[in-house]
Amino acid sequence: MTDGKTKTINGLKSKSGKKFDCALKLSPEFKVVLDLPDQGPSETFSTPCPKCKGENTLHVNDVKLWCSTCDFVVWKEKSKYVLTNDELQALCQNGKTAEISDFVSKKGTTYKAFVVLDKDCKAVMELSKRELAPLPYACPKCHSQGTVNIDGGFIASVAEGCGWKVWKEPFQHALTDEELEQLFTNGKTEVIKGLKGKKNTFDSALTWSEDFSITFVRSESSSTPVAKACPKCGQEETLNRSGRKIECPCGFSLWTEINGHPLTDDEINCLLDKKQTRLISGFKKKSGGTFSAYLKLSPACDKVEYVFENKK
Repeated sequence: MTDGKTKTINGLKSKSGKKFDCALKLSPEFKVVLDLPDQGPSETFSTPCPKCKGENTLHVNDVKLWCSTCDFVVWKEKSKYVLTNDELQALCQNGKTAEISDFVSKKGTTYKAFVVLDKDCKAVMELSKRELAPLPYACPKCHSQGTVNIDGGFIASVAEGCGWKVWKEPFQHALTDEELEQLFTNGKTEVIKGLKGKKNTFDSALTWSEDFSITFVRSESSSTPVAKACPKCGQEETLNRSGRKIECPCGFSLWTEINGHPLTDDEINCLLDKKQTRLISGFKKKSGGTFSAYLKLSPACDKVEYVFENKK
């Protein structure tokens, strides 16, 4: 570092992970900061700097507000909304803007928030308090009437000292008004199809657990014998199929849907008889898209493994 700054450095990373190129320099407080290029004409704010209290040291252009004496800086664009100079003035004078309703989330939805200065004089977002949507049910935990509300993505009680709160979308399913009524009135919903677990989808009724969170009750279905020898213990007539799982008392188990692909009877028979299937297409990637692979049982028959075509 010469003359208080470096040459342009490639590949610096922002907080959001985006790469950019920029030189670094020493601030008047001897901190390493970005040496940003000129970003258009600027004007001076009469408001004192909220950090160093310097007079006539705040400058604003199309991109940012900054102090020429200390390292105070506020970028004007936040969540796809550009702060106006009036809002920046209010931020410096009061430590907080008025409520702004045009911020855009990563999902593309708009939301309300304030921009505030934290204890280090950094501009941060403070979400507006959500409007509560009351539900006509008693709290399942404290049994108080008129205290249950939908609060954003939660269902919660506002009763003093209760603290009960659950997700409104258990197992990635948005509860309907009818299902909420069944849950609060009867303690249990009807069977809901397509609930999502960590690895598979399943069908189940929902009910309250002992701690009043929402849990599932597996759909009741009779076990069906599977006319194959168990690949783990070798015993005949010990395999049973219940719902989406084949099990043996020895501990062997096999899910009949793997990564979004329901196994066909032929594929199940191949795994049980030969411990490996033919090439299967349509497995779902976590990042999107699909892939193809063979399935095989591990040597201990305690899990199913992928075998890719070039490694078979």
